[in-house]
Amino acid sequence: MWIVRKLHSLKYFGTAPERVIEIVGGWAIILVITGFYLWWPRKQTGGVVTIRSTPKKRVFWRDLHAVTGAFAGIFIFFLAFTGMPWSGFWGNNFNNFVNNHGLGYLPEFWDDVPKSTVPMKDALTETNWTLSNQPMPVSENNGANPIGIDQAIAIFNERGIAKGYTIDLPGGEDGVYSASAFGGTASEERVIHLDQYTGKPLFDGDFASIGVGAKGIEWGISVHMGREFGLINKLVMAAACIAIVLMAVAAIVMWWKRRPKGSLGAPRYPSDVKINRGILLIAAGIGILYPLVGASLIVMLIIDKIMPRSLYARLG
Repeated sequence: MWIVRKLHSLKYFGTAPERVIEIVGGWAIILVITGFYLWWPRKQTGGVVTIRSTPKKRVFWRDLHAVTGAFAGIFIFFLAFTGMPWSGFWGNNFNNFVNNHGLGYLPEFWDDVPKSTVPMKDALTETNWTLSNQPMPVSENNGANPIGIDQAIAIFNERGIAKGYTIDLPGGEDGVYSASAFGGTASEERVIHLDQYTGKPLFDGDFASIGVGAKGIEWGISVHMGREFGLINKLVMAAACIAIVLMAVAAIVMWWKRRPKGSLGAPRYPSDVKINRGILLIAAGIGILYPLVGASLIVMLIIDKIMPRSLYARLG
């Protein structure tokens, strides 16, 4: 499961794929919002909450795509939106913003604590989003012997950390014993760092200690991962993922059925300029919020502007 999770976050593939997925995540948000905008009933009765016709007809696949999106779109939006804080560019900068503006752990958590330059996300097996960019504490070696893993576990248990926590051993002479609890709900999240020589807690942070901004992000991530409401949480998120696949299949079939023979069937410029302008405003707003998405939108508009009209004819 650790391998699956790392594949899911593209940790094995480096920076470029992470940026691509960040752009894809942002465009998923755009697609959901504009999908609702296009689906919104404009005097039509069919294809809003009911599916017309049979699989042999193109309208069936249109309605399957639209109606599935109408019921599952909120959950799809939630999955994309709560995944963005873990993105490499926007998520990293948003994390720094939250912590630098008093919305994460308060500064006193770090007062008088010797710190390294290594972020917790690079040193621990698992940590929460709020702490991912915060520096690891360090142990101060005054000639004493390390307390050992058994005593470290006893201290962690005495401090009441939730059972099933993960322990990371000291990575060198200035390393610390770390316990991370992220198996349950967001309210059970906790990280403790101990000096490996004295057993002194250098950091002990839980969900109740973080600001309202970080609480919202951590709760959203917990729901995203299916940890917050038991089995029903997992089933709803799984259903949303199935809906994404169903919508994608319906979109491909719908495109295949509508495309003119010998071309890609690229959409033509809409006759209703108001609808086109509304969609562009939605995309631009999301692009401002997520800069990499905005940059991809600008690139697309430039390509659209410079593309030869003859090519448009062949594509459409």
